[in-house]
Amino acid sequence: MTTIEPIAITATIIVSFLIFYTGYSKAEKRMAPSGIFKVLFFTSGINHTMDQVNKLISLAGLTQLGLVFLVPQIEKYYPNPYFTAIINGKSPLIWHALIELMIHAVLSLIVKYKWNPIKIYTTPKWFAVSCG
Repeated sequence: MTTIEPIAITATIIVSFLIFYTGYSKAEKRMAPSGIFKVLFFTSGINHTMDQVNKLISLAGLTQLGLVFLVPQIEKYYPNPYFTAIINGKSPLIWHALIELMIHAVLSLIVKYKWNPIKIYTTPKWFAVSCG
């Protein structure tokens, strides 16, 4: 039986987003490793780094939740030992995703709202978004 450690899946997703999302320059429309260095070495400041890490964590958490819920459905029609390995590690993956999304919520409160939850509720649109 093929096994994949859930932490390996989590780490792979996070590193993939670091390389392919953070490392992609939208202005130049190509891969730019300087974006990764800016985040890892704080060359553009702590606010830029925290903003990028916040995006990275949220994307990784949502991707993992998608894996957890979609792979079992796909596996029904296309049996694959790697799909089975993901399904067997489903419970830890859910927890990893939820922890990442909770970190995202806290980082958003710090970076975007400067620890002021009142700012979230200043417009009906943001109130609706924050309520889910």
